Parts: sequence; C-alpha cells; structure tokens
Amino acid sequence: MRKTLLIIAIAFLSTITAFGQFYSENFNDFTWGDFTWEDPWTGNGQAKNWIIQEGFTTQTNGVGDHIKHWGVAGAEGDPTFAGGSGAEVKLDGHVCTDYAVEYERTARFISPAINTTGMTDISISFTHSVERYNDPYSSTFTVGIASTSDGGLTWNTIWSQDILDYGGFDARSETFTIANSDVGSANFQICFFMDGIPYPVKQWAFDDIEMFQLPDTDILVQRIDNKTQYAQGESFEPSVKMINLGVLANVTFDAQYKITDYETGTIVYDETQSITLNKGADSTIIFPAHSFSASGKVYTAEVTANVPGDANPSDNTATKELNSWSQARQYVLVETATYLT
Repeated sequence: MRKTLLIIAIAFLSTITAFGQFYSENFNDFTWGDFTWEDPWTGNGQAKNWIIQEGFTTQTNGVGDHIKHWGVAGAEGDPTFAGGSGAEVKLDGHVCTDYAVEYERTARFISPAINTTGMTDISISFTHSVERYNDPYSSTFTVGIASTSDGGLTWNTIWSQDILDYGGFDARSETFTIANSDVGSANFQICFFMDGIPYPVKQWAFDDIEMFQLPDTDILVQRIDNKTQYAQGESFEPSVKMINLGVLANVTFDAQYKITDYETGTIVYDETQSITLNKGADSTIIFPAHSFSASGKVYTAEVTANVPGDANPSDNTATKELNSWSQARQYVLVETATYLT
C-alpha cells in the first residue's frame, strides 16, 4: 500500500548522525574542581575551556550560592542523568534558601569558539534530561540552546522548551539543524541556557555534544513513536518521526513500517509510503491502522527509509519492541543454577 505525503513541517529533534563531525565534547575529563568563578556575584566563571554566565534580570533578595548551580555528575562514579557516556554537566537551580520568587536570570554554559568557516548548514546533537520540583508558584522556566558569532553580544535561539509545573523529561538524544547567520564564522559558539526562576530546576543535565557538517542527502529515522503495549484487538496507528538532515530540498524516498512476530518470525504488518521531506523538515509519518489478533505476544517493529544516495545509511533504520500483553508486564524469570558437589 502506498501513499504520497509532502512533509514541510519545520522542527528539529532527536538522535545522532555520524557524518562530517568537526567538534565533540563528552566532559569525561571534567571534575568538580574545574568549575571556577571570576566573580560569583556577576556570574562569570569558567569550566576548562567552557564559560559560565549567570546574568540577573532582577535580584532583589540576594539569595543563591552561585558556584553550586553548575557541576559535574558521574565524574567519580556518582549517578548520571543525561543518558550519555561518563561524566556530564548539570545545572542545579535548587540551592536557594527560599522560593526566590523575584530571583530571575539567564544562566548560560558557553562553548569555546569553533571554526565553521566555509560551512552553511551544520547539525548539533547531544543527550539531556530535565527534572524539576513542583514549586508552589507553578513558575515556568525555559531550557534551550543558542548560537553566537560576536562573542555573546547577540544570541540566536536554535531550540528552546518551556518546562511547566509537573514538567520535565527523561534522558533523550536530540539533533538540531543550524543554518543561521552565525554558521560560517570562525568565532562560532553555542550555549546551553536556562531562563527564568531557578528554584524549581532540580537538574538539567547534558552530555555527548557533537557537531557535523551536513551532507547533500541524509534522512534520519528519528524514532518509532508508538507506545510499547497494545491489548489484543486495540487499534493503533504505526508512526515514526523522520528528519531531513541533508542540505538538498524535497528529498523523496520510500519508508517501510514492518512488524514481525518475535517468536515465529511471521510478518504481521508491512506498509510502505512515499515521503517527501524538505531541507531541515521534521515530521511524524502516520501509517494505516493495525491491531494485534492475539494476546500475550511480543513483536519487533522496524522502520526503514530507502533513500537513494544517502550519505549515512546507518541512521535509516529504527526498531522497537511492541507487545500485546493484557497486563503491564508478563515477564517470566527463569533462573538456572548449577551446583558442584
């Protein structure tokens, strides 16, 4: 079955491509001692070759021990949160002595200058997670990334997300395309920023930053968007997120969504659609509805983008386990032991 879709939604999310890497930072050689401050009350500091800034829009009550806001997780085997490898950087806003209603600011963790001379389109990928406290004021704060080419006089937002009360998200990977006026500069910089009242920020952790020069054609199968469990007979629409990471516009290709019975290898669902993705476009592709005819089964969902001339075919496929259990879990643990006498 075939359908032709023209996808023109512009947004950039998730997963990593491995084409034309020109910068990376995994923070694995960072320790707590690397976070030093020129002046904690004006909020300028440094962690190795990254710069820390905490600028105040209002600061009427004077609370906050600034050096405690930024730090390293995982440097000495302690827990990590971003889903990356080894040590990671995190922002912890919950160090104020009260709720600090009027204590607002923008905090930035700024990269060193990166030479992007001759480039016009690049991508950045990283892993991160956000956890917040539910404060009585239900205040909103914003996390995001931005770029500059004039030493931070002007920041251009690449991506941002408001974290509402009861908000936040588990560790996930992100990929964003950058094609603004900063790209091409020998003084290109990016920053991770938090804007708003810091009190509810339990932690924003990020890790494994990578930047790539984009190829002509690179379609990323971002992730399968279906939940894991569907009851027998429950109808659902198989869906997947894809992004055109290349510099060519209106790339057309076939996308196949296949579901296989894990135990028997029988294909129970197989649909193909013709997709057109514009340069930088990101969209959720919806396939025809399906339901499982049997309960208590495990299936493998696999989505493949068949893209002629793709520079990075390793990111053209995504898989996910689905099941038709009637309860939350139906795992049976079998333990075998051998005793020597």
